[in-house]
Amino acid sequence: PILRQNKDLAEGVWIFGERLGMSMDDSAWTLFTYCHDNQPEVDCYYVLSPDYDETFPQKYQESILLKGSKELTHHLQRASHLLFTDSAEDCLESIVDVSSYPNIRFVYLTHGYLGYSPGVYQRDHQYIDQVICTSDADILAATKEWKFPASKFLKVGLPRWDRLNDKSKATDCREIVFCPTWRKSFESSSWYSSQETDEQLLTEFRDSDYFKAINEVLSSEKLIALLEQRSITITLRLHFRLIPYLSAFESISNE
Repeated sequence: PILRQNKDLAEGVWIFGERLGMSMDDSAWTLFTYCHDNQPEVDCYYVLSPDYDETFPQKYQESILLKGSKELTHHLQRASHLLFTDSAEDCLESIVDVSSYPNIRFVYLTHGYLGYSPGVYQRDHQYIDQVICTSDADILAATKEWKFPASKFLKVGLPRWDRLNDKSKATDCREIVFCPTWRKSFESSSWYSSQETDEQLLTEFRDSDYFKAINEVLSSEKLIALLEQRSITITLRLHFRLIPYLSAFESISNE
């Protein structure tokens, strides 16, 4: 939709990134792969951290740039667009580096529905030139909280939504995906680190009303009996900032 509604966007070099270069799950990766596979006129690249150790499809090898590399710096100097899901730091070493690229258009792909709660940290990212959003409610809420003009918003939906497919009729698997969000009260700055979470933080997390509520639901004998009766499984999909607390959920997981 972004390309269909804005033909002039498909010029120059587009550089994508998300979650500090530690992810290939969200809208930046979705839009990058779409442009790479379907829009040859877009010269696109994707930024990954040198610490990212997951594999990616070989066909994208030549379009992957490592954060902090000379190759990335070279492409940034000729880039027309930087597209990210959190901040420009998804691609750059620091937000301070934004001023070094006055000719780049910074596009915030967002990572959720803004109409309910747009958050406030974007107020500190006034360099953003365009915000991709889902609805008029998004624009109304975000302009009020972020002090951005409505003209910065492009209402086309989140790129990652284009990956959603109804496969319910193509499989016998019956599954419920449970995706609890995170809470700012939990220390989550180490979500991208391979270091084990401090035991005290895990204890505090297990003692929180948040975890207790999830545990109560997923451990419910009534729920388990119903799932078994109807041959349904529950898959727990955590917010990426809850990864440091993943081990706390092991006690309530089962086959």
